[in-house]
Amino acid sequence: MKNNELKGLITYIDQSSIREFNLETSDYKLYVNKNEINTLTKQDTVINEESSVAEISDNQVVPTAEKNTVATPTEGEFITSPLVGIAYTSSDPTSSPFKQVGDTVEVGETVCIVESMKIMNDIPSPVSGTISKVLFSNEEVVEYGQLLFEVESK
Repeated sequence: MKNNELKGLITYIDQSSIREFNLETSDYKLYVNKNEINTLTKQDTVINEESSVAEISDNQVVPTAEKNTVATPTEGEFITSPLVGIAYTSSDPTSSPFKQVGDTVEVGETVCIVESMKIMNDIPSPVSGTISKVLFSNEEVVEYGQLLFEVESK
């Protein structure tokens, strides 16, 4: 393959949706990888939630942060998700929620369901008290340890 053909091939790969390309002949090996790595250069800045600015050094790789969806504890006791899955407020779409704000809850009482790997898991309350906040929406994906309910102790 001649140099101009090789340049044309690289240009074609660059402009196409091909993410990875490997070509080996007896004369050469060509490997092109367009999988993205998030990097920031010196001109880029990172802004955190308090709007402070941090400078990034030349070619420093910075991991991409995802928005934290786990509620921050304030006061009271909390019921957390023991697994990753989809949280449901009721046993089926036509039923009323297991627990709402203002409802009382006893230890061991089911407060919601988390579906994980096609298995419906009842989530029991580890505390007794009154539900003061519901910290998730019906059919929301929840993480392990995510706060689901805030409970005011009796």
